[in-house]
Amino acid sequence: MASLTASDVANKSTQTFVTALVSGLAVAGVYFAIFLVLRYVFVRYLYLMLEIFVPFWIITWAILMPVDDAGSTGTSLGIEKFTFGNVGLSQAPRYAAHLIIVYILTFWVFYLIKRELAAFVILRQDFLLSRSHAIQPQARTVLVTGVAKEFLTPRAMTKLCNALPGGVSQVWLARNMGDLPDLQERCTKACGKLESAETKLLKLAAKNIAKHEKASNKAAKKVKDRPHHKLGFFGLWGKKVETISWAREEIATTRALLDEGRAVLAGPSAQEKYPAQSAAFIAFDRQIAAHMFAQCLAHHAPLRMAERFVEVEQQDVIWSNLTINPYQAKIRYALSWALTLGLIILWSFPAINGIIQGDLPPAALAILFLLLPIVLRLLARFEGIPLKSHIELSLMTRYTIFLTIHGFLIVTLASGLVAAIPAISKDPGSAVTLLATKLPAASTFFLTYFVTTALAGASGALLQVVTLILYYVKLFILGSTPRSVYKIKFGLSKFPNMTLLATIGLTYSVIAPLISGFAACSFGLFYFVYKYLFLYVYDTPPESETGGLFYPKALSHIFVGLYIEQVCMAGLFFLARDDNNKASSIPEGALMIVLIVITIFFQLTMNAGYEPLIAYLPLSLAGRIEDIQREGDEQDAKQMSEKNGSSTFNLPTTIGYNAHSHFNRFCIPTQRRVIDQAEGFHHATVAVCWKSSHFPSVQPE
Repeated sequence: MASLTASDVANKSTQTFVTALVSGLAVAGVYFAIFLVLRYVFVRYLYLMLEIFVPFWIITWAILMPVDDAGSTGTSLGIEKFTFGNVGLSQAPRYAAHLIIVYILTFWVFYLIKRELAAFVILRQDFLLSRSHAIQPQARTVLVTGVAKEFLTPRAMTKLCNALPGGVSQVWLARNMGDLPDLQERCTKACGKLESAETKLLKLAAKNIAKHEKASNKAAKKVKDRPHHKLGFFGLWGKKVETISWAREEIATTRALLDEGRAVLAGPSAQEKYPAQSAAFIAFDRQIAAHMFAQCLAHHAPLRMAERFVEVEQQDVIWSNLTINPYQAKIRYALSWALTLGLIILWSFPAINGIIQGDLPPAALAILFLLLPIVLRLLARFEGIPLKSHIELSLMTRYTIFLTIHGFLIVTLASGLVAAIPAISKDPGSAVTLLATKLPAASTFFLTYFVTTALAGASGALLQVVTLILYYVKLFILGSTPRSVYKIKFGLSKFPNMTLLATIGLTYSVIAPLISGFAACSFGLFYFVYKYLFLYVYDTPPESETGGLFYPKALSHIFVGLYIEQVCMAGLFFLARDDNNKASSIPEGALMIVLIVITIFFQLTMNAGYEPLIAYLPLSLAGRIEDIQREGDEQDAKQMSEKNGSSTFNLPTTIGYNAHSHFNRFCIPTQRRVIDQAEGFHHATVAVCWKSSHFPSVQPE
């Protein structure tokens, strides 16, 4: 065999390298494509921002930056030369470019919002109809509040709802449970004390064993150091007791009292001692029936049974808010939003002082912003919202309003006013012209903000340093037992902060075109960072699953940026002056008013068309729902027959039948807790909810 020449060896090496390179790039391309295809709704929102701002970037940099700077007689310097305010007094015709671009970009955003709403409706309906979701009891359960007295019995409510397809499988009424919730709280607290004390004792025993102490000394030390606590306020004073013995006695006492309450609820005197109040959970046999009931006019009296919530999960319920009557709910709603707006106004004073005078310490401002979501969440809860997931949706709206006002509008106005004050004080007649020139100058601050947020924010989100620190702080303070460690959670919806960036980018996209490029780069970084986090880091507990309802709310918040942009552009056009100090762009300002009206009409049309489809399943999908349920029942029957070795096993005709056993915990507004202790622990079961066999079965008449 002939030996290979040096040239052959080189060619062979080159071919190997090229083959490896091509195959590696192909594999990387496949993984990258999969990475791009997989989308959570938050990541989809970031991708949408890229679709908005990349065209903005190209168009505004190619057209508006030359219009603002090339041959302009404006007096701005540095990067402010590329702003609306740099157009010279004698160059008013240039404003036509700004007007045309803002129209083009606005209609581009309209198209994307409509496309995303249409896609989301399909995505959400597929989620609701999926077999894995449809078999869940929550898929067919509706919470109705403000129930009239004549329907506060299972039989009456069942008779009312049996007009819907498939009828009702079970009804649970929210009751005034008297002292039972307090007993449950006592029992739960005692279980927590017992777990904590037993864990502490086990740690102590493990340390003693590790030190190889003698058996007698170890036993003496164990008895001496058994956990104790005081029964007073926060354990600061009161009688001192040995925790483990006290907790066991407390659990036994409260369980006995709870058993007595269960016996009363199972008997004929339940309505007298624990009367039904204002709310009911209705489990339907068919998913479409639950969505039909949630949309229909249920009662002839105003406000009665008007609030209905479909897709209700037991752990998502705020039981204390179920007994609020409709009129109280309206008053609470008004007070809650009045307090929210009052808080926003009150918050303005330290913010304005901090911006103008610089006298607000950064640490104090950071603490204020840290406490803000907690306060806003409490206000949403005070409103009377009965579901935790809906409180988070309300918090998103409130927090977005706050960030838009304090993180954007106040900064914009303060920056423009402060820049114009010295000149206005010397020549008050020039106020209009100066404001038109100086307000665009505030964009410099937001350019810096975008750079800082994109680089520090994206890298910080990827590294998760703050989250990690907070986790270990909570672990140190709250993590006394394995259960408490497992329950330590953190996080707030990421949408409000991204919405603020979108609002800033939209507002200044035409006024200061430079910001469009930085916005596109920022959202690009955030897209890849949060795609990774949602794939490998973040998790969504089932009880907080909303089926993507944060996404359409985030889409609606895009209109905030459009409105602010259009109002600012209209104001700048009306404020524009020529060499003779006369208004030079009144037609452009009038056309901006027309665009504002068009935007309002478009938003109202989208809301009217898509909101019902987002919230509920339409009747046109009833056939598809039945097919999915029938296929699922056949699969279940086949699996059960194979398991039992018989082909004659029959399953109920509707999967709604299975909801009966899953939703028996709705009978009392407390959660079931089962605490399995290891060797040396008591087996403590804190169960306030009853098995369905304790209640009379309610069948359709």
